[in-house]
Amino acid sequence: MSNPEAVQKNNTLRSFLTSLGLNAGLLVLQTGFFVFLKSRLTRVYAPRSYLPPENLRAEPLAKGPFRWFLQTLTTPSKTIIQSNGLDAYMSIRFFEMMMKIFAVFTLVTWPILMPVNAVGFPPRGDGLARFTFGNIDDRHMSRYWAHCLIAFGLTIFVLWLMRRELLIYTHLRQQFLISRDHSRLAQAKTVLITSLPTEACDEHYLRQLFSFVPGGINRIWVYRNVPHLADAYEEREQLCLKLESATTSLLQTAIKARVQQEDKADRLKRKEDRKQRGPRRSFPIGVRAYADDEGLAGDMEKIGAEKLLDNIHRPMHRLGWIPFIGKKVDTIDYCLENIQRLNGEIKDARAKLGEAKPLGAAFIQCNLQIGAHVMAQCVAYHEPMTMDRMIEVAPDDVVWRNIDDGAYEQRSRYVLSWLATIALLIAWGFPVALAAFVSNTQDSCQKYSWLRWICRLPTIPQALIQAVFPPLLLIVLFVILPFLLKGLAWFENIPRWSLISLAVYRRYFIFLVVHGFLLITFFSILPDLLQELDRPSLILKNFSSYLPNASTFFLTYMLQQGLMGAAGALLQAGPLILYFIKKVFFGNTPREAFEATFIMPSFDFGTVLPRMSLLATIAFAYAVISPIINLLACLTFALFWVSWKFLLIWVMDQPAAQETSGLYFPLLIENLCNHRTLYSANMPDGAFLLCSRLEIVPQGVLMILLIVITAGTQIFFNHAFDPVSEFIPMSLSTKKLVERFQKEKAGTSAALNVTSPDKDGAVGTSTAVEVQNGGDEIDLFSRERVRSVVRHKLKLRPSIRGHRHIPTKEETEREDAKRLEAEQSRREADQKAQNKAAELMNPEAGPSSPANGLASPAADPAMSRVSVDSKGKSSEKSAKGTSKLLGALAAAKPDAIKIDAAAKANRADDMDDDDDDLEENSFNHPSTYLPQRWIWLPRWERYPLSEELVKEYRSHLVDASDLGATIDDGGNCTVTRGPPDEDWAGGFDH
Repeated sequence: MSNPEAVQKNNTLRSFLTSLGLNAGLLVLQTGFFVFLKSRLTRVYAPRSYLPPENLRAEPLAKGPFRWFLQTLTTPSKTIIQSNGLDAYMSIRFFEMMMKIFAVFTLVTWPILMPVNAVGFPPRGDGLARFTFGNIDDRHMSRYWAHCLIAFGLTIFVLWLMRRELLIYTHLRQQFLISRDHSRLAQAKTVLITSLPTEACDEHYLRQLFSFVPGGINRIWVYRNVPHLADAYEEREQLCLKLESATTSLLQTAIKARVQQEDKADRLKRKEDRKQRGPRRSFPIGVRAYADDEGLAGDMEKIGAEKLLDNIHRPMHRLGWIPFIGKKVDTIDYCLENIQRLNGEIKDARAKLGEAKPLGAAFIQCNLQIGAHVMAQCVAYHEPMTMDRMIEVAPDDVVWRNIDDGAYEQRSRYVLSWLATIALLIAWGFPVALAAFVSNTQDSCQKYSWLRWICRLPTIPQALIQAVFPPLLLIVLFVILPFLLKGLAWFENIPRWSLISLAVYRRYFIFLVVHGFLLITFFSILPDLLQELDRPSLILKNFSSYLPNASTFFLTYMLQQGLMGAAGALLQAGPLILYFIKKVFFGNTPREAFEATFIMPSFDFGTVLPRMSLLATIAFAYAVISPIINLLACLTFALFWVSWKFLLIWVMDQPAAQETSGLYFPLLIENLCNHRTLYSANMPDGAFLLCSRLEIVPQGVLMILLIVITAGTQIFFNHAFDPVSEFIPMSLSTKKLVERFQKEKAGTSAALNVTSPDKDGAVGTSTAVEVQNGGDEIDLFSRERVRSVVRHKLKLRPSIRGHRHIPTKEETEREDAKRLEAEQSRREADQKAQNKAAELMNPEAGPSSPANGLASPAADPAMSRVSVDSKGKSSEKSAKGTSKLLGALAAAKPDAIKIDAAAKANRADDMDDDDDDLEENSFNHPSTYLPQRWIWLPRWERYPLSEELVKEYRSHLVDASDLGATIDDGGNCTVTRGPPDEDWAGGFDH
């Protein structure tokens, strides 16, 4: 098929074995370190086993060198959904899918294609080259039918498996969205609208416009412009952090001075004692003078915390942004003065919020989850490029600086962002080309004089240059790249951090495919192409012979990622080093110590999943041209599955606010279709049309058909699955409402049996759900139903999120008393209602008559006054009393317990409409409502230094506290909880 002179003898086997040995050694070394450290550094290798709240903790990590592996294999992957969300779980399913794909590829291609490529004629290269697509000579071209048919079969298998996984994903996403834990979140019912026209920036207008939404509108937050408020808020935040750092530094200096004074006093005292025991009692002049004055020990006892703080050097800094230039000021005094000033400015600016001009964005929260999904899909306005809407917006996921731009500015930023991305894509090609060219130096150094110095190197250095340097250079390049792409995505004006991550995924994957695959392939075969420039006709003729030379690099890259990469993810060398750096150098303040102690790491799926997709692209592309890669790919994804599953169960803590509910997975599937299309068009089977051989033109035509089938399937997947996975279908969203109607209907029927007739002899038939046509048709969104939901929401006490006021003891006692009184009133009302129901069942019997089966409260101690603990929860005693009461009701009349059960069921269903994390200012800019960040100081147990500073700061109207933070004699901070002005639900003191 090709001219033997065009195929230079390569050394693929040596390069492959060098990479295999090196990466296998690193795998064993890193795994050994992990096994040694995992039980000694639980904070790094199993923080989820003790840091989160108890309901989110993982099982303790098994002891022993290998039991962790079995524990990882046997722990159900679905536990990841509860602890880290659907994004994390679907990434594990992606690895499982790739394992299945390449396991099947290996079982098919190894026993069929490897003999087809190698058996029956002398090898045309050494080592691994004999098992590649290009090893078939001109006399055996009929063997290419095997590659063509296997490509068809494997493609159909992949498409079938992708459809199956999409069905599973769609079901999981729908169930995740309508689950009780998620549907009760504020983000599940909130829609962000940007590019609002001027007339629409009004709450009354928006309520009128979206009056058709099922269930109605609950709240509307219109984003308004308050000049300099956001800047003042950010400046205050920075000053608070600066003040914390300066204060901790002051305390460390004071502690050091105090410890030095005590050490000096101890030394002098010991010296004095030795002299007193001697024949003569004489003192050095200086010591005698000091002792005669007051004595060092007595002086030390009189030094109080205030005096100690006054007599040490205070932190200083220079004003201005130019180093070493500017006025030098006391850092603590400067921060206190400016925080106090900014507190006043922010307060004045907040008072003018009602007069502020709207900025073209609003958050609208619906009463029902289905209402938000309906609102997000409708055509809302009659003008183009207005009212862009997005759903599932969490308060902490909002990029506030990106929601106040107009429609034209948003579009222009989008265009400029992608133009800059394309420019960066082109510029990035030069260093990538260098890596690709170096990957084939074994042949290049023999052909070009300026590279012959490489050929003169010993064997091992040559192999390292060719097999190790190019992958390492690519890794460094693609570690830097995500930061640039994230900046471009932010410039695009995307208003949510989670969507910025999705945008980074799209850009990053394009870079990886172009630079990490296509350019690498081109520049790997470039030396061979340059040799044929004087004979252009041979380039197409020998094209399929050049491609196996490029596979050497990708084989070594797959080895490196599978062996060293997976083991490196398990060892977490980077986070391990960063943990100690933070602990030693950046744990000076309580807030920094809190981050080092309690904050667990997380994955940025927008940067890690594209690298996994690249591995799938490479493996798909060379699945037929070099079947050896299939086993390596299966091993790679299996190792990543183990390491990622371990990390997501015992280490990682994905931010709930940035959960996309699995939106990365459709992108992964879409890219798999792109992999198959790219594989069919450019790789060995696509080369059928480039080989200038009439004998293999039919195979090339079939490959074009395969491209059409793959592309058409991708379009079908997008058309079929996108609508039902992006939004909640009506059939699921109304399911709970229908079930609620059935319960209400059952409760009404039971009530009809015990309700006395009115004066006309008719029985009351009103219900919260309107029943028409004999009950065949129901109105799930009736006016009465919506009103009941709204009334229930108004009774809710908003949960406190983030910064809050810490109640005093007196406030807590008053609140407990109110709760106790309300609980008692509710219990008495329930008791009266139950007695009334009993009377209705047997009008002749009194409320405590034996006929109705009820004992009087005085007769049964369990039914006496309900005791409530300090947290407002009914005690076990009251629970037992309630159980006896229900038992008595059940024994008396079955219908009565049905009424009570139906009422309780309805109350439980109403709780589905609650919002767990909603407060009045949930979707307001933080600068409009958040109080000043408390200055968190560490407490020194031996002297009340922090108490003096807290008093001083509060005298300047700056909130401060030393709750949960301590500092030792060495100046090291430790914390037992989160910042004192934030809720705390986990950790050591929980």
